[in-house]
Amino acid sequence: MDRFDQTDESRVAYRTAAVNLLKSDDWNPIYGIGWSAGYRRIGHYGTNQQVVAWGEHRGSIAEIAEGSQIHNVWLAMAVELGGVGVLLALAVIVPAIAATLRILRRAREHPLNTGLLTAVWASLIALGAIGYYQNIWHYPASMSVMWLLYGTIVSKPNVFDLDDSADSS
Repeated sequence: MDRFDQTDESRVAYRTAAVNLLKSDDWNPIYGIGWSAGYRRIGHYGTNQQVVAWGEHRGSIAEIAEGSQIHNVWLAMAVELGGVGVLLALAVIVPAIAATLRILRRAREHPLNTGLLTAVWASLIALGAIGYYQNIWHYPASMSVMWLLYGTIVSKPNVFDLDDSADSS
């Protein structure tokens, strides 16, 4: 939990260096800099501004960002994958939103398992929020949860129905 200490400015260092990379000529707005290449490159775009790293010591943004992940999946997606990657991410997110709306429309006709639905939505919201603090696509556990929830919502929305006579396709 000390990683979320408000005196820890290391996440600011990662984001500052990543934004500087986005503004540089080395970033391609269509394809980005390449999958998982952020940790190798963002340190070069840091500054000499001193910040507190991990709540323990001070260092420049360039030193702290060197060899580190961006620690924000949404910013990392834009930096590493560019516009194409952002569009692909939206191609995953939009069907999940559409499926949740279909589930809500079905609630008028079929009683829903609101506990399961709440748990799934809470998990997706938690994954989205933790993505602000961490680059979650580099962690198999979080990505497994994300894909399992996505598959449940998009491919089997009727799993939330309590009515056994509902369509089981």
